[in-house]
Amino acid sequence: LSLIPYFRKYRDEYNLSYPYYFFPCDGHWNALGHKVAAEVVAHYLVQQGLIPKELASTGEGHKTLRTEP
Repeated sequence: LSLIPYFRKYRDEYNLSYPYYFFPCDGHWNALGHKVAAEVVAHYLVQQGLIPKELASTGEGHKTLRTEP
């Protein structure tokens, strides 16, 4: 599962400024990077039938990613 297309899609949908998903000082993901990755992985796990959809909820009131790259 490659996250790159999803990171790019989210960046473009929300017109994000650099740095998008990581801390420039060390390259580790920031909160947004973790959020996007979690949404993509959760969607994948639901599609594969590995977890029920209810466990993949991202909550209300947050920007979400359309999970098709």
